[in-house]
Amino acid sequence: GTDRYLTNYVRCLLCWAFCFALLALGQRFFRRKNEFIRYFADASYWVYWVHLPITFYFSMILQSVELNSLFKVYIAIVASTVLIMLMYMLFVRNTILGDYFCGWRKPIKEDPFLNYLMEKWKPLAVRTIAFGFVAFAVGQVMHTAILKKNNALLVESFILRDKSFILDADNINITDDYGQNALFTAVQRAPVDLRKYDAVALLIEKGIDVNHRDKFGRTPLYMASRSGTIKDMEKLLKAGADPNVQDSKYGHSPMHVAAIKLGGKYLDGWTKGIDGTEAIENRKEIFRLLLAHGAKLDLKDHYGRNVEALLQRFTPFSLDNLEPKQADATQ
Repeated sequence: GTDRYLTNYVRCLLCWAFCFALLALGQRFFRRKNEFIRYFADASYWVYWVHLPITFYFSMILQSVELNSLFKVYIAIVASTVLIMLMYMLFVRNTILGDYFCGWRKPIKEDPFLNYLMEKWKPLAVRTIAFGFVAFAVGQVMHTAILKKNNALLVESFILRDKSFILDADNINITDDYGQNALFTAVQRAPVDLRKYDAVALLIEKGIDVNHRDKFGRTPLYMASRSGTIKDMEKLLKAGADPNVQDSKYGHSPMHVAAIKLGGKYLDGWTKGIDGTEAIENRKEIFRLLLAHGAKLDLKDHYGRNVEALLQRFTPFSLDNLEPKQADATQ
């Protein structure tokens, strides 16, 4: 909706404003010939290119570690910063890459930041550890506050750290501000094969409402269809999830979503699905799975389009291409 686009626009605007503010401050420092400001300005291009995969890697590793979130964020930032800057000092600044990222190569013996680290590493380590203790303490306070609000189940369905929060939950159907229970988050937690444990199966076993609708009228099966988690969809359908519930905003059922997802970027052959299979094959199997479990093809959305019309509008497929396999039909 308009509010969502406006929010994204404001975020981008603030981001660019912040960047220009930093450039203005940097210009002031450059006039004073601060060698460290100049150093980090030279390193910024390298940091821009490599920070995302490195920070993402550390975030993935720390996801399953049983520590509070704020402390894990702090660890990820410190570890990625150290690694990125070491790579810059040792493999970029004084090599042929320095010609590209800095404009010219810099002798490693004259590296001001490396010399500073070698001289001041002890006080820097003490400060880093001290800030780490602060981050851990504040994170624990925040974690405790979440538990007291009885939101632990919803948080656990995302972080998958300790399944006892699910097993010991007093109210398995607790919802968030959007009216979503823990299943909504659990079915979007990917990739399925790398989850620490099967939260979807545990929640179903505990008796969670598999047909619960959020404030937009969406169900867990709808969200699983959108995310492409076919293994979760199989569990939900086996537990009695209704494949014909339509959301209130667009009038889309899980089958409508499956049809739409068969088009666009999902046709790229190299793209992998959420379960590790080629996305297009994964989406075909989702379509067939829903069809085999009674999904109606004649349901119309708020624009008067049924499943066949959506296939014609968004994809190169027809219903003849997507008939369920015999094995699926007998399940």
